[in-house]
Amino acid sequence: MPVSMQVRRVETEIDHSIAALQVWNTPRETLLRAILEYYRDEIELVFTRASVGLQLNDATELESGFGRERDLHAGVLQALKWAMELSSPYSEGASPNVEVVHEVIDLGWRYEVLVDALKMANHDRVAIAVDNATRTLTVYEGGDRTGVDAQLVAHQHRTLPLHAQVPLIADEDQLTTKWTAGDFRRVIGRLATVATNVESEEVVSTFGGRETSLFNRPVIFEIADAPEAAEQAVLEDLTLTADKVAGLNKWRLASWMDVPLVAVGLGRLAVSNIVKALAGLVRDDYMLRVAIRSDEKQYVQASELRANRMIDACRTCLEAYGWKVRPKWKLTDPDREVDIYATREERHLVLSLKSTLRPETPWEVLKRNEDVMKGISHTGETLHRFPEGAVGLVVTDGYRGDYTTWAAALARSVMIGTLEDMGDIAMDPTASLVLLTSRAGFDGNSQGSPIPDRELELAGWTLRLVDAPEQSHRTGDHGGP
Repeated sequence: MPVSMQVRRVETEIDHSIAALQVWNTPRETLLRAILEYYRDEIELVFTRASVGLQLNDATELESGFGRERDLHAGVLQALKWAMELSSPYSEGASPNVEVVHEVIDLGWRYEVLVDALKMANHDRVAIAVDNATRTLTVYEGGDRTGVDAQLVAHQHRTLPLHAQVPLIADEDQLTTKWTAGDFRRVIGRLATVATNVESEEVVSTFGGRETSLFNRPVIFEIADAPEAAEQAVLEDLTLTADKVAGLNKWRLASWMDVPLVAVGLGRLAVSNIVKALAGLVRDDYMLRVAIRSDEKQYVQASELRANRMIDACRTCLEAYGWKVRPKWKLTDPDREVDIYATREERHLVLSLKSTLRPETPWEVLKRNEDVMKGISHTGETLHRFPEGAVGLVVTDGYRGDYTTWAAALARSVMIGTLEDMGDIAMDPTASLVLLTSRAGFDGNSQGSPIPDRELELAGWTLRLVDAPEQSHRTGDHGGP
């Protein structure tokens, strides 16, 4: 059921309020540079706080840094998209001061929360109520699913920023019609080298009476065109342009890491730390995200290679522990297929494999969850057709699911693991079930607690996010789907 007209009217009011801001009278090139400069200075503060947290072994400080970086990236991307869309290269307004740029970026991440809520509501995943008297939008997110949802969410906030999925891509894989995985990796590697070389200032700590290097100060640098056509295509797919935010295209850009290069005038700019991050642990995760956005048809064709490699990786691990592995095992009457059926002496193991993209938004999490839950359902439905005591699992290339998938996993007794867990699964499938739940964020020593309400201000409206069904907190006019 679509979002109600009441909610759409509020959305339109907020959009008009944002479009009327004076900052869009700034020449586009000037405004884009100002946004990047603000990010460069702000991320340095985030790095400093995180470094202090590491030195003091303060987990709270580190988590706060991750949260601020997440909001900052979301706000910067939205601000850049607005600048591309609403400002003109020929405007004659003055360059905005730091306070104005801060307000736009702060508005950007708050707006992203609204956009995510609207999309989820439009697909009947949340309900939104409007209270015109208090100018409040309340998003009802449905309530607790596992009894420890808050634990799982807190665990993900701590671990996901430093987590990458398992790469199952070879350099020769043709991820788009214009470039291969090898082309992408070469471009990103070369850019990271340039980014490292242009960072000439080092931030040093004297904590404890001795000097310790913390990080190099990020800088904004210009990126030249590539000499090869394939590598130039990579640069173009990584570059945020006015064309990429035209019309409905802007909604396809969900993460700044998907378009970390910014077209400014006739050139393209980037902030050094973003390029270095993209070349690091999560490089291949974002390579796949860029590929599917740029050329979905070719990406889908290439993704079959990843699925086959995932089967091979599981098979190799299981066989090392003495299992007899039967990939793509077929059942009859009715016909079904399981990705892997393995036996070792009197033990039986049934695996459903899921190769996923790194999710960056609630909508993307929903799509990953749906895929994982299909695996849980399929495994649960077929498990009784194997000998008694067979263990069924869903194994992904890195995504551990959230409270939605784990509610289904616990109900079906089909747990969720990743390729990184395969050694433990192969060693002892039954014992591994406890490990998998702990790695997902379940802490048997803690009491479950509700996810706290969140509230933020957005263009004259208050946006409240409540982890409860709408019926338990009905206020104002109903604006749900």
